[in-house]
Amino acid sequence: MPGFPNTVERRVAYYHRVKILERRLLSFSLFNFFVVTVSGLLLRGIPLGINVPLTYGNILHGHSHFAFGGWVTPGLIWLIMKAFPELTHRVAYAHWRNMLIMLLLSAYGMLISFPLQGYAAVSITFSTLSIAATFYFAVMLLRASRGIHEISINFLRAGLLFLMLSSLGPFALGAIVASGNAASPVYFNSIYFYLHFQYNGWFTFAILAVAYRKFILQTNAGRAAFILLFTGCILSLLLSFTWNQPGLVVNIIGGGGAAMQLAGVLYLIYDLSKNRTTINITWLEKIALSAFGLKILLQLSSAFPVVAAVAYLHRNYIIAYLHLVMLGFVTTFILGSIIQTLAPGVSKALKPALILFLSSFILSELLLVFHDFPLPVFIVSCGFPVAALVIYRIYMVAPELRK
Repeated sequence: MPGFPNTVERRVAYYHRVKILERRLLSFSLFNFFVVTVSGLLLRGIPLGINVPLTYGNILHGHSHFAFGGWVTPGLIWLIMKAFPELTHRVAYAHWRNMLIMLLLSAYGMLISFPLQGYAAVSITFSTLSIAATFYFAVMLLRASRGIHEISINFLRAGLLFLMLSSLGPFALGAIVASGNAASPVYFNSIYFYLHFQYNGWFTFAILAVAYRKFILQTNAGRAAFILLFTGCILSLLLSFTWNQPGLVVNIIGGGGAAMQLAGVLYLIYDLSKNRTTINITWLEKIALSAFGLKILLQLSSAFPVVAAVAYLHRNYIIAYLHLVMLGFVTTFILGSIIQTLAPGVSKALKPALILFLSSFILSELLLVFHDFPLPVFIVSCGFPVAALVIYRIYMVAPELRK
């Protein structure tokens, strides 16, 4: 196995170093989650009169890039390292260390440079470094997974492929801007291409890979779910382009892809229900998977032109949908997996903060969907950084970290 030590002493030292790396990665990720919630709260406070000497759009870019590169992707990498130890140990420690340094350095660089200058030389450099780090990670695991045939590995490989595919969107933006087509439909479609294969590709398939590894054995339903979800993810990309009314054929093909994904979710539900007596799903993971199902239903509804038009005209609907995926599905699943690694007493201490996080998420979603109330949304959103800070602090003093 490439990168695996060839003596007992070196293997013991390797396991120890990787375990420490996993803990540090999760510590950084949880701290970054707190930073993301603070920057998100600032964005919701600016319309209320909070005065900052920075452009709102630039702060938004810094917030979103840091959310992806500082919290979600590192959190998913931690999940994968824990769920797939056989892959983790096929990669040399130096590769893990170098990749994570690149990823976290680029995340902090984007957090600072985007608010200060928007899309410019420094921020684009850090953004490119982030893409390079994710390519590094994807190639590492794709090589490590060679020769392994398992449904969960198939989901993981698909997620890694979508992660690399998504980078075509940002790379295309430079050429589009240089050709004088900034703010054109092709410009925005490049952004939506990136977001689709991040949200519906990399984020979703990474979590499903972990879910199938943790919960479900090799089943025919699982194989069917993978085929349907994978194919549906590719076809449903077209739904990201319906904002420009490209034609009914695009809606039909994209809607067919979303319908395939819904069928895949039904197979997933069937597998979970069939194995419910032998698996241990935390209450947070159940909520996360429910949010995933709702996300698929909303995605399918966007195939109808009238729904797509309404979503395009109401920015709050789009924000609510993105937060449903980012907070309701991805973040909640990661947090649910984290509490399984902690002692019962620590998990119990975390519960009030987790309930505060979920309450803030649900209330903010309702306020965004039914009406845009800036002040109530801001007040409700204050719960996010409080919950994130408590989660980080309790995790940092957990007994497991002192072993």
